[in-house]
Formats: sequence, structure tokens, C-alpha cells
Amino acid sequence: MGKDRVVLEDGTVFDLKYHFPDHLKTVVLSMSGGVESTLLCYLLVERYGAENVRVMSGQYVGRRWWEAANARRLATMIGVHDKNFHAIAQTKEFMSAKDNWDMYVQSRLHYVFDGWYNGTNAKLFTPSNVTSKETVKHLYDTNHFLPFAFLEKHQTIDLYYKLGLDDLLYMSYSCTIQSEVHCGKCPCCYERVRGFATLGKKDQATYNVDWDKIVDKCYKSDEHLVNKKET
Repeated sequence: MGKDRVVLEDGTVFDLKYHFPDHLKTVVLSMSGGVESTLLCYLLVERYGAENVRVMSGQYVGRRWWEAANARRLATMIGVHDKNFHAIAQTKEFMSAKDNWDMYVQSRLHYVFDGWYNGTNAKLFTPSNVTSKETVKHLYDTNHFLPFAFLEKHQTIDLYYKLGLDDLLYMSYSCTIQSEVHCGKCPCCYERVRGFATLGKKDQATYNVDWDKIVDKCYKSDEHLVNKKET
């Protein structure tokens, strides 16, 4: 991976060696193709080798069937072997018993990584999305790793820039709507835009709404936030 410690613009130090221990062999990633999971896929391939990275992505019937296809495209581009990509079918928004069991077996046999994080998630959605230190420790103890658990969106975006992965960042897709471009109106788009705006940067991904208008709506104003006191 080159350097093991990355210093972000706000002084936060992200320790790659700590979050991606050398002793791990085969690892499993839960991937959506968004900012966090796409970067995580790249870092896992760099650390453990493409042949040792297995990717799982959920297919939500009628809602995000396309998300797994997008995750596969990005994972393949990063270097994950196609045979190591598993699209887990889900019906009526819930996993079937068999797929749930398959995922459980995968997670018990290997070290599992997930791009879950806190940060602006808690502001844009609900307090229930906040991950406690106790929860993260429990997950680590059961071989589930959340390297970005305590990073905010702008810090993960900054990590891309510090690692020279600008192009990969712009290829990630955060919107909840299936399209070639970001809608610029959903909470996930707002969260992404806030991340870039916090760094004083403009996302090079395409949006259906003018960039400055989105920034005015979700960065310079707090009307869309769930927890307005946290701004």
C-alpha cells in the first residue's frame, strides 16, 4: 500500500496497517459501490491481493437490483476476480433463509469488512445509525472490521485524494435512484455533496441538479437535516 499512515487535511491520522492487519488472509467485503465500500475494495485488494478478496453485494428486488451490478463493475475494475463476486439475492427487502445462511457461513469462515461509518450519517438520517465504540469492538472481536466507523464523509473523500485515487472516487455511486447520474436530491446525494463541500472541492461525478444549488441546499442550509442541533 505504500505508506501505512495517512494524515488527512484536518489532522486525523488514518492508520492503514492497523485497520488492515498483515495476518489476515482471505477477506470478505460487503459492497454497494458507494464512496466507502469502493475505497475499501481497493484497499483490500492492495493489501491482501485480488485472489484473496471476496465481495458480496445484496440484490434488493424492486429497489436496488442494479446496485449489485454496479458494485460488480467497480470490483472487477479494481481487480477482484469475477468468481469471487457474489450477488446475494433478496426478496421483499429481506434475504431468503438460504442466502442469509450463506452470508453467515462466509462471515464466520473469513474476515469480513464493511464500509459502515458514522459522521454525517447521524445528521442526515437518524441517531440509530450511530455506531458505538462498544459495537465496533464487539464486531472486531468476531472478525468483522469497520475501518471507517468513526470517519465523517469528508474524511473518507479526503483519503481518496491523499492516496491519489481521484478517478476512482468519481466512479463511485451514492444515489438511491438508478440512473447514469446522481439525482442530487436524496439524502445520500446530500451527504456526498456535503463531504466534498466541507473540503472545498467539487465532485466530478454528474448530477441532475446544478452543483451550486445542491451545495446551497444541503451544505449552506440545514433545513434537510434530521438532527439540526448537530450542525
